[in-house]
Amino acid sequence: VQGWAIDDQTDERHRTVLLFFEFKDGSGYFYEAIQLSDDGRTRHRVAQYFAADGALQRRTLIDETHRSDDPSPGADDQPRCERSP
Repeated sequence: VQGWAIDDQTDERHRTVLLFFEFKDGSGYFYEAIQLSDDGRTRHRVAQYFAADGALQRRTLIDETHRSDDPSPGADDQPRCERSP
């Protein structure tokens, strides 16, 4: 996989990151947009996967919540982020 990541310069609050990845074998590519909350406790991600011909293959939506400020492994015995159902 090769690609790039940029901060969205039009977002004055610096909450948006855009990613692009292309599979080296030429089979497809995907884009991901990540929006961070102002308090830094949640982020929301949208990833879209495309075939080499540009046909949309899959769209993934993920909501994550930060669970602990303790960086040590297993400090809270919970995952660092939880996924919404």
